[in-house]
Amino acid sequence: MKTRTSENERLNIIKKNLKKTSLPHLLDARVRSRIKWAFKRAGFEKNMRDMDIIGISMKDYAVYIESKFEKGMSIETKDTWHIDHRIPLATARSREELIRLLHYTNTRPMWIKDNLIKGSAVPEEKFEHKTMLLNYISILVP
Repeated sequence: MKTRTSENERLNIIKKNLKKTSLPHLLDARVRSRIKWAFKRAGFEKNMRDMDIIGISMKDYAVYIESKFEKGMSIETKDTWHIDHRIPLATARSREELIRLLHYTNTRPMWIKDNLIKGSAVPEEKFEHKTMLLNYISILVP
């Protein structure tokens, strides 16, 4: 008879292996962690499901991210790229704005080096783009 602990260990091994070979599983772990961190950092209460926040299923999100891959990006090279938020989450001034910025349409894969250089800065010429993007996302997110 299997113990609960051994069954949990077996499931954890399966989940860990799926994150190495399945883009939806990898993104699921990354996205959930990032959403939790973003709300905690901003001091806002999170009372929505993660999928409602990003606005798409994880399977469809994986297809979206994969369609944005640059040459050399893949599940095999997952340790060399990040999920970037075009308009950084740090620019959110309210809970509602944070939710809009977490929407999948504000994300893209980006090489780690480039993402770290970009940081959470929004150059002045991007402020107009931020307003346009937030307006677009507000149409998608009620």
